Amino acid sequence: MMPLERLLPSWPEYHDRLMTIGPMGYTLALNVRYLTPQIYVSTYPDSWVTEYTKGRYVLLDPVALWCAAHTGNIRWSEISVPALAASKRGVMARASRAGLRYGAVSSQRNRDQNAQRCGLSISREDRELEPDELQEVADILSAVIAHVGPFGGLSVDQRAVLTELANGHQIADAAKKLRISEPTFKRRLEAARKSLGAKTAMQAVALAAARGLLGLSE
Repeated sequence: MMPLERLLPSWPEYHDRLMTIGPMGYTLALNVRYLTPQIYVSTYPDSWVTEYTKGRYVLLDPVALWCAAHTGNIRWSEISVPALAASKRGVMARASRAGLRYGAVSSQRNRDQNAQRCGLSISREDRELEPDELQEVADILSAVIAHVGPFGGLSVDQRAVLTELANGHQIADAAKKLRISEPTFKRRLEAARKSLGAKTAMQAVALAAARGLLGLSE
């Protein structure tokens, strides 16, 4: 199951459409703070993902830096970061050699948490994206953002039960504190576990904490 399919049943359709627009793949980063996304999906070639990750290219990637400072839609070839002069050793040159020769990105803010940024970058090997294709990429990103929300797909109630467990409270005490029944607490906990793709409740707590989902203000 794709990571987003648990949260968004229509995600496979979006995925298929993105792979049609960008046969070389795409990278989706949702609710990014300090270059760390709550949800991250990449379908770029494994060899490129490995090279990019090991080389920590995100710190020198003109596309990532543009998204950190701007909102909107733009082709990779139109991005200008003066501090990163184009060279045969640059990130984009390396991407091109990996087959990611053309691309575009949509950068948007989460309307419920303005400090969070979301980006969808997409690539193909043969040509630039057409304006209508780039707009479709932006529309898909908007739809995903609206569905997932600012807390990685978790509702306020789901975050509350996870937070209580993270604070060391037992279910009975946590339910009493939240003024809900134990069965209701357990239902919300199970829904949170499924949303996060966790195998156990404790793993759900750990994942939520690692993604910064328990420390964000309401």
